[in-house]
Amino acid sequence: MELRVTEHRVQLGRAGFRVLRPAAPLARTLVVGREWSVEVLVGGADAAAVAALWLLAARSPRSLVHLPVRATTPPVGGLWPGDLPLDLVLSHRGLQFSPSDWKDVRAGLGRGRLRTAELPEAASLAPIDHDAHAHVPDRERLHERVHADTLFLTGDAPLFREVARLHLDVAANGGHHGTHDHLGVEHYCREVHPSSNVLGRGARRLHLVHTARWTSTGRRGAEPPRGREV
Repeated sequence: MELRVTEHRVQLGRAGFRVLRPAAPLARTLVVGREWSVEVLVGGADAAAVAALWLLAARSPRSLVHLPVRATTPPVGGLWPGDLPLDLVLSHRGLQFSPSDWKDVRAGLGRGRLRTAELPEAASLAPIDHDAHAHVPDRERLHERVHADTLFLTGDAPLFREVARLHLDVAANGGHHGTHDHLGVEHYCREVHPSSNVLGRGARRLHLVHTARWTSTGRRGAEPPRGREV
C-alpha cells in the first residue's frame, strides 16, 4: 500500500520536529469531540487514506502524523449542538511530544516536501490480544489530550495498527453492506470502547464512522516539491 504525504521539518530552539501530513486534502474526513466520544467521520476514498495514516504513525516513531481536518465541511447530520471539530495528531509515546508546543510547530510547517510511504497491506494486520492487553500498565495504552483545536492521541505501534485495522474495515465495508441508520444518517461504523483495554484512563470512546451523506467536495492545493521515500 502506498501513501503520498508531505514531510515538514520544524525547529523550535534546540528541538527539531518532523511532521507528516496527507499530500491530498482530506475533504471527507472530520474529527469531532463530544462529551463521551470522539467521532472520526469519513467518506469515499478518505476512509482508506485515514487508515493508511494510522499505519504511517505506527511505523514512524520519531514523527508526528497530522490530519488537518477541523475546517472540513461536515456531512449531512454529522454535527450536533456542542460538537467540537478538531485536527488530529498521532504521536508515539517515546517521542514525548508536548501538545503545548503544537501551535509553534503548526505555524512553522510551510508547504513541505512530497514523499511516498510504503505501508503494510490490510491482510497482514492481525488484531491485538485484548485479554493479554488487559494487564499492561495504563501508561502503555492510547491516551488523548485536546489542545489548540487539536486532538492528540499518543500510543505505540501495536495500538496504532489496531485502530488502522478497524479503519480499514470501515473503508472496505462502508457504503457497500452492513450500513444502518442512526439519527437519520446511513452509516457503517466500528469503535474502540473504553472496555477494550486499548484506551487509557479517561480517554473517550473512539467511534469510526463511514457515511455517504457528504456535501463537501474539497479542493486540491498546490503540489509541494517532490522528494524521496519516507
